[in-house]
Amino acid sequence: VIGALAMTGGLGAIRARREVILCLGAFGSPQTLMLSGIGPAAHLSEHGIAVRRDLPGVGGSLLDHPQYPMKLDLLDPKLSLARFQRVDRAVAIGLRYFLAGDGPAAAPFWSSALFHSLRDPDNPELEIYLTPMCVTEEQASERLSFKALLNIGTLMLSRGKTAAPGLQFDICLLRPRSEGSVRLASPDPDTPPTIDPAWFTDPTDMADMIAGIRHLRRVASQSALAGVAGAEMQPGPEAETDEAFEAAVRAHVATGHHPVSTCRMGADDDPRAVLDAELRVRGIEALRVVDASSFVDQIGGNPGAPILMIAEKAADMILGRPAPPAEDPREIAA
Repeated sequence: VIGALAMTGGLGAIRARREVILCLGAFGSPQTLMLSGIGPAAHLSEHGIAVRRDLPGVGGSLLDHPQYPMKLDLLDPKLSLARFQRVDRAVAIGLRYFLAGDGPAAAPFWSSALFHSLRDPDNPELEIYLTPMCVTEEQASERLSFKALLNIGTLMLSRGKTAAPGLQFDICLLRPRSEGSVRLASPDPDTPPTIDPAWFTDPTDMADMIAGIRHLRRVASQSALAGVAGAEMQPGPEAETDEAFEAAVRAHVATGHHPVSTCRMGADDDPRAVLDAELRVRGIEALRVVDASSFVDQIGGNPGAPILMIAEKAADMILGRPAPPAEDPREIAA
């Protein structure tokens, strides 16, 4: 047996005769490593897991894109996409797109986006995107409520998200400094891990989010939105101070669903590094992690494309392919 990944629980030990490649994401990969005895020794011992390799960085350095939904009334509700959440209308626009390639389903869900710089023009701190409806993500307990049954489309098509007419500006913090963690809740693999995003533990993150709210107020007051946008519903016109904005952000902050860096790559002298430059788990033979958990830092955008790039690079390294020649995208575009 060259590489062995042992998991506790009902499955016992899972072993492989060739290299093991974890691709379980920023939550699943660190959880699996810790269940296998690879991670912070003290934490593993708390759960009665034998320590195979003490790697303090496993499950640490969690970075996400927290976002705050700023909501405005829409003077003409017919301009909102909220009406299409009803299941019959959703099916109708889906068929129209399938048959004719046009209609509301042919347009992006988010109508427009803005990358906004606060300090560095080359590295925007905020991404702000707009959709002509105000979205609320219901709690799991509310998804089987009488209200949800009256609108079965939200249950079937949008995983419990409900929409109302309005304009929603989601302010997304692209370069957060606050780091969270993923830890085991139990040695049972079927028990989800404990996830602490630790948002806004660095005060700079909150200051940037508040700056985003103030900027969006200026945007909403422009003549282009006159006759379209109505009153501010969230945080509301009564919020004027930094303290009021902070309270609103903490009450309504949501994940951008971009968790990264919980099994981060790093140099040999980096005590938080879990992986080496070839995505191999340090001190463990024939085991790699190839997913967003390997990111050294958060990126200033959606991580989907970088994850594909990491997978392509990992495939080349595993197969022993030489690196392709360097390319300048500006020259390709020209």
